[in-house]
Amino acid sequence: MTPRRWSLARLLRLRLLVAVGLLWTAAAIVATIAVRHELNDVLDSALLSLAEQIPIEAAAWAVDTTPSLPMVPHEEVMHVLVRDAKGTVLRQTGSTRDMPWPVNAAPGLSTMGGWRVATRRGIDSQVTVQVGEPLNERRQSLTESTAALVLPLLALLPLAALLIDLLLRRSFNSVQQASDQWRARPAGDISPLQANDLPSEFDPMMASINVLVDRLQGVVRAERAFAASSAHELRTPLAAARAQAQRLVAELPEGDAQERALALVRSLDRLSNTATKLLQLSRVESGIGLAREPVDLCQLATLVLDEFRHHAHAMDRLAVDLPEQPVIVQGDVDALGIAIRNLIENALKHAPQAQVELRVEAPGRVVVSDDGPGVPTHTLSTLSQPYSRGSARTEGTGLGLSIVARIAQQQHASLVLQSPLPGETFGFRATLTIAPSGA
Repeated sequence: MTPRRWSLARLLRLRLLVAVGLLWTAAAIVATIAVRHELNDVLDSALLSLAEQIPIEAAAWAVDTTPSLPMVPHEEVMHVLVRDAKGTVLRQTGSTRDMPWPVNAAPGLSTMGGWRVATRRGIDSQVTVQVGEPLNERRQSLTESTAALVLPLLALLPLAALLIDLLLRRSFNSVQQASDQWRARPAGDISPLQANDLPSEFDPMMASINVLVDRLQGVVRAERAFAASSAHELRTPLAAARAQAQRLVAELPEGDAQERALALVRSLDRLSNTATKLLQLSRVESGIGLAREPVDLCQLATLVLDEFRHHAHAMDRLAVDLPEQPVIVQGDVDALGIAIRNLIENALKHAPQAQVELRVEAPGRVVVSDDGPGVPTHTLSTLSQPYSRGSARTEGTGLGLSIVARIAQQQHASLVLQSPLPGETFGFRATLTIAPSGA
């Protein structure tokens, strides 16, 4: 089972959320403690302020001069209790009676019997004023204040998560763009990677990758040089050997010996064709198809056809349909010539008894088709791969269509293979479409 790969973006998102959550929680705890402390001070100050508004002189509480108590709002839960030295209640406000507050309580603020009480006493201790608030009501007020502070902070955590996710996506956008840029490079482009928009933290990794690319370039150059050199060195002795074999065929009388000599000529032809294909492949892989210049497909097709005129059987089977007006495309004349030559050779070789048609169409299309038996539909996708011949019975190197496909890729063109022909049960068609000049 393949282990799940970790994601840098997911890891940063998780760690940032945890860090923000912890900091947020710590801030909420500190804020809650501060709010509770301040709220307690405010409520205690309110108790003391209310107690200070009530006179504590004994003369003020004579029967004929009993003062009025301050008005306590209905929403307040404070209770006011005024008593004399014997504990007799002189006045009180609130719905609660028989308050559990000792008359001899020390002046100031104190907690007693579930109440927070502010006590004042006159100099002669004849009058004691006490103002109290139930602790459960105070706790409820503190809880509501804390909730009003903390809940909005908790509600903002999902928004913070979305914001962090958005920022991370935008931060990693340059990485994705660099990846898309590298993926869009031609298959044969193994030049060092360039990405100026990547963060500097990626520089060591980029340097390591480019070291590997340099090594790969050395290996590929050596392989291409070997293939090209080998194919080039083989062509001269192969041509000499073929000439000698043809002379041998001419000098031998008809019979088994001549047949064996003819088989030798055919083998040398196949070997020479393989060397030619290897040279073409080496030229294509070296970047021959990367140039861009105006090319007339009609003129180029005519030049390629001239190479087949010394093959009498080929010209008998080859039909040409060229428009009267030039068809100008943007491309490399050598690469496109190799592509057209390989398309014609492929049709002539793999459909030996069929008629082959070469057609050039505006704005930039080369169509080579034959009325042979065609190939199975399921093999079409493999024909443009190197050394794929579609059928084991056909002779060839399996490089022709792969060379055309490689050139099409370098030219930003398209190669479409069809078999059978539309509306028929036979035939094969290869369509090479190139961008017209000025596109």
